[in-house]
Amino acid sequence: MKTRSLIFCLLSSVFFFQNIYAADKNQALIKGKITNIPASVIPQVLLSIHYGRELIPIDSTVTDEKGEFQFISKGKAEQAMYKLTLKGGTPATVVIGKETPVEVYADYDSFKNGKLNFKNSAENEAFAILYGLWSNYKKASDNLNAEAKNLNTFAPHFDSLANDIKVRHQKFAYNFNLQAKTIKEQYPGTYTADVIEPLCLIPEKDDFPKLKKLYDNDNAFLHAHYFDYINFADERIISNPILEDKYYKYLSSYTKTDDRGFKEAVDTLVSFASKSPQVKEYTLDYLINIFTKNGPDEIVTYIYEKYFATCDAPVRSATQQIINKIKMLSVGKPAPELTCPDSANKPVLLSSVIAKNKAVLLLFWFSGCPHCREELPDLKTLYYQYKRKGLEIYAVSLDDKAAEWKKAINDFELNWVNVSELKGWNAKCVEVYDLKYTPTIYIINQKGEITARYIRGDDIGKKLKEMLD
Repeated sequence: MKTRSLIFCLLSSVFFFQNIYAADKNQALIKGKITNIPASVIPQVLLSIHYGRELIPIDSTVTDEKGEFQFISKGKAEQAMYKLTLKGGTPATVVIGKETPVEVYADYDSFKNGKLNFKNSAENEAFAILYGLWSNYKKASDNLNAEAKNLNTFAPHFDSLANDIKVRHQKFAYNFNLQAKTIKEQYPGTYTADVIEPLCLIPEKDDFPKLKKLYDNDNAFLHAHYFDYINFADERIISNPILEDKYYKYLSSYTKTDDRGFKEAVDTLVSFASKSPQVKEYTLDYLINIFTKNGPDEIVTYIYEKYFATCDAPVRSATQQIINKIKMLSVGKPAPELTCPDSANKPVLLSSVIAKNKAVLLLFWFSGCPHCREELPDLKTLYYQYKRKGLEIYAVSLDDKAAEWKKAINDFELNWVNVSELKGWNAKCVEVYDLKYTPTIYIINQKGEITARYIRGDDIGKKLKEMLD
């Protein structure tokens, strides 16, 4: 994966396909044959490669008159999980390891539904076995989780029933690991055995006798050892969707879900990933995107400031856009201008309010937001406490109905600067300030610089005290 950092700069799938491999002699990557093709149909076959869960298009081709097709690579193929798709159909997984070409065949309808057969492919035979084991474990695990969810907490033997479910779950996990580990013996040297199998293994305390005595609960053990089976120095681990699933599971189940816990988790994942430049690049890309999507925003800022602000880490263009937005809205940067009409439809510039005051609290809210309604009384208290000392509030409503907005202003007696485009989440300010939820609060000083962002609760009062007392 020497050219991984180029992938996201190339829009031409053909150019991508030629450059993902070393410039060497041409060789067949995949050979295939489709039978029972409907009359007058010329099937188009699409090839893509996994980058985590994302599928990167590589190439496409059509079958010949015999229903045959092939994809040609230049030099040695990248070992990874690929997808073959009959245009308009369901993608089928093809694992490519050391041995090429991989030969596939299927009738038209099966291929359309994402089902392929393989000819003499130890790699894909190994994957089929491992996938079957994982599917059985997942089904058993889901059934146990449903059983646990339906337990009556007031049942006379609740603790015994819950412990029984836990023991059965551990047994399923143990048996899965035991069977999955045989893949290495049966199919040594395959991508499935070397990369996919370790990613799928489920860490259990019983597998680590020396560590077992240190933990009296599974969550603490998994918080510290969830990735122990994975070789982060092997860049091939990002060429399939499994690592991304592991990251998500770790962040959602084995991480303390507050700012401190998320920061610790971020640092842990980046530390592991730093064993390979490509894995580190992928991991940072994943983290900044997942926290941008799900929050909290403070963690996005933390990732940017710690891992991007002082260096030019390679990232794809979509992530770069997120980083650029963070830069623009970070503390110390000028607050972007807003011009929104007040309740009398008179435009009010944010800069004009900033110029007249020592501090401006920029509030994004809307009348139907319950969290906004909870925050408003405390904001009113702070407003009257610091109004004479130079505070103004520029409150931008994301309402789309004037009557509801004005009613909320009157009901809460909001006497600060109230403005709204009355376009809901289609308002220009949503894009300018990268809004994802309400309330969102910025604090701006007299120079027009952002001094705090995504601030809530007691932190608002502390910041205003620092600026105005």
